[in-house]
Amino acid sequence: MPNILREVSVLQQEGKLHTRLVTRTRIFLVVSLILLCVSLYFIFAQGANAALSGALALAGLVIGYFVFSRITPVQWNTETEQVESASMGALGYSMIGLYIVFEIGARTVLSNELGASAEGYVFALIFGLILGRTLGVVAEIHRVYTATHATN
Repeated sequence: MPNILREVSVLQQEGKLHTRLVTRTRIFLVVSLILLCVSLYFIFAQGANAALSGALALAGLVIGYFVFSRITPVQWNTETEQVESASMGALGYSMIGLYIVFEIGARTVLSNELGASAEGYVFALIFGLILGRTLGVVAEIHRVYTATHATN
């Protein structure tokens, strides 16, 4: 993964990444880091179970990477020679709906099972989802760029 992040940085410096895609990815990364801080606050100050929080964050990371990263399709624009966000199709809108249902369901289940202390676990899960989605988009940027430049 560090090689992919380095490659994305080089692509950005070369002007091969659309500014909106870079900005959106950075925003999601910052939001996920803020949620990590909130989750750590709940672990250290509020006494949330670190193992359960970690497991939920890991589950969210996997689900975000493999499922919810598809919300933001990525494509190569031959005219501008940049990797950019594609227009969202039916799959993207379905993923948004699934994301909303998943988040509401997870929040409901955790609240019912854990009561008032569920808030910290929900933050850990959402942190994992957003970080996984961000890393999935970065991997998709890498895939699109290498696929279009392997044949050229």
